[in-house]
Amino acid sequence: MALPPDVCPPMADPFSPMSRLRGGRAAAMLLFIAALAYAYRDVAVRLIAQWSADENYSHGFLVVPLAAYFAWTRRAALREAPARPSSWGLLLVALSLCAFLAGVAAAELFVTRVSFIGVLAGAIVFIFGTRHLRLLAFPVGFLILMIPPPEILFNQVALPLQLFASRA
Repeated sequence: MALPPDVCPPMADPFSPMSRLRGGRAAAMLLFIAALAYAYRDVAVRLIAQWSADENYSHGFLVVPLAAYFAWTRRAALREAPARPSSWGLLLVALSLCAFLAGVAAAELFVTRVSFIGVLAGAIVFIFGTRHLRLLAFPVGFLILMIPPPEILFNQVALPLQLFASRA
């Protein structure tokens, strides 16, 4: 007696073109994550150290898990969205890596940190397509909150607010 198809669905063919595509995309994602972790390791260490040392930026520890949660809430839409990889993502990755190199050469932490978000957005477009980036626009954009602003900008905003608060 055979089981109904809804109880025991047929096994997927591991050699079908779709399974190779999924395996290739997974391999590309793993390779990308490893390369990103290697390239941004010093930036991440300094960023985490700044979150730990400066109470103005300690909220950074919450931003990444919250962004991951926001992305997770979109999992059904992401699963349904067709994957249409685009070469424009590679251009965005290249431009962001140029910004990273310029930031490293100029010892500008803000530029190197922001370039991470550009690389992430470009990788999403390159591996999955623009539809996926549109679905993940808020979680990816939310990551900007983990990056402390440059000191000159922070002081331009904070000092007048401190003076205003001390007068009140």
